[in-house]
Amino acid sequence: MKKARYSDDFVVREAEHILSTYATYKQTSQTVGAPISTVGWHIKRRLYRIDPCLHQQVMSIISIPWRQRIKMQEQDINGGDQ
Repeated sequence: MKKARYSDDFVVREAEHILSTYATYKQTSQTVGAPISTVGWHIKRRLYRIDPCLHQQVMSIISIPWRQRIKMQEQDINGGDQ
């Protein structure tokens, strides 16, 4: 089986998806069609090499517990209303 090659643009798209939707690795993997472990590796390792500033922003989102991120997603959908 041939190993998939992912471009730097693909990694940046994953990161932008996480930033815009507060998505988890699992949600991101379902959206972009890559395995969860690959998304995690891209965000943790490759993104730092590609764009350290974007990496820092994404890691600040990833460090938020997923239940709290779900609430953040709902607030964005509802326009910030609680």
